[in-house]
Amino acid sequence: VLYTNEGNTCERCDNRMSEDDSFSVYVSRHNTESWCTCCYENSTFYCHGTEENYSEDVDSVSDNDGNSYCQYYARDEMFCCDLTGNWYMNNESQDVNVNHGNTETWGVDAIEGHAFYCHGSDQYYATQWFNSVDIDGETYEKVYAESDLLLSTRLKDMEQAEEYENIAQINIVMEGTI
Repeated sequence: VLYTNEGNTCERCDNRMSEDDSFSVYVSRHNTESWCTCCYENSTFYCHGTEENYSEDVDSVSDNDGNSYCQYYARDEMFCCDLTGNWYMNNESQDVNVNHGNTETWGVDAIEGHAFYCHGSDQYYATQWFNSVDIDGETYEKVYAESDLLLSTRLKDMEQAEEYENIAQINIVMEGTI
């Protein structure tokens, strides 16, 4: 804050202001300035993470709900989803297998509709690169299920039963056309 004989001076616009018209604004990670009401209302954003006001000159990100976060908070407490580019809190992340041997960090919203959870491997898989199979009400990555002795036997039994059902339906249709 600059003090003059006439009172305080806004550190952003250099206009005079009263003590009641002064707002503390972060201009970097650890430095604040005293700004007038006009500069405060028109040139700041509220960081929902630190619960402080920052200069619009400080880089920021927004989450899916439209909340703003300063770059300093985001770098420490958040991540950017590799699939969507949206920002999430660190506790809202999942590693997802995206192709053989590679993983990406996705947000919880990105997983819905774009990945599935394999009960056997305890991992998420991208639907774009991996196939899933349902065995007894649980989802598995197909290669995982085929490599597990018990699951592969159950999978073959299910496929064989499905094949027999298809043959039976074809016979019924053919009998109806004769």
